[in-house]
Amino acid sequence: MVDPKVGKRACARCGTSVPLSSLNRVPLGQSRDIEVCMECFEKAKTSPKERRDLKKASKKYRGFCRKCGYKFTTQLKTPKCPYCNTSDSLEISEGDYANTLVKEASNYNFSQ
Repeated sequence: MVDPKVGKRACARCGTSVPLSSLNRVPLGQSRDIEVCMECFEKAKTSPKERRDLKKASKKYRGFCRKCGYKFTTQLKTPKCPYCNTSDSLEISEGDYANTLVKEASNYNFSQ
C-alpha cells in the first residue's frame, strides 16, 4: 500500500504510475535524464537499443497557463503550471511548435 503523502509519477517509457521512491534516472545524452520504473530501468541498463527507445518515448508537451501567462515545456500529459501551480487554466500542445508552424506555412495558399 502506498502512503497517500507519497507522490506518484508516470514512467517515461511505459507510462505506468509508480511511487517516486521506485523511479530511477536513465541518461539521455550529456545533460538530460528521464525517470523510469524498475522494470524499464533493468532493460535500459542492459541494452543500448532500449536506451535509444527510451529517448524516443519521452514526448515533450508545450504548456501555456492562461492565468499567469507562463510558457513551459513538460513531459507530463496532465501537468500543473510550475509558476502558479494551477491545472485548470492550461493549454497543452503536443510536439515541436517550430515544425508545426513550418508545416502549416507550407500548406498555406499564398496566391489568394
